[in-house]
Amino acid sequence: MRVQYEDLLAKFERILESRGLKKEHAHAAAVVFAQNSLDGIYSHRVNRFPRVVRYLEKGEIDPYATPECEVQHGSNGER
Repeated sequence: MRVQYEDLLAKFERILESRGLKKEHAHAAAVVFAQNSLDGIYSHRVNRFPRVVRYLEKGEIDPYATPECEVQHGSNGER
């Protein structure tokens, strides 16, 4: 069965928003899952999504948290 990218993205967004993520954060996370699924990245595609939803439901992921970079290494330099 094939699912259109746009349909997958919209479904991921709706589910994440229903679990407490702000619209813009739900969209950003949904893009990562949908794009990884499209690209065939096994470790972070549609098969991992249910686990993330369970973590949200169990409170192991805070849907209200805003991530920020504290340390950056590599070719872009350090912070």
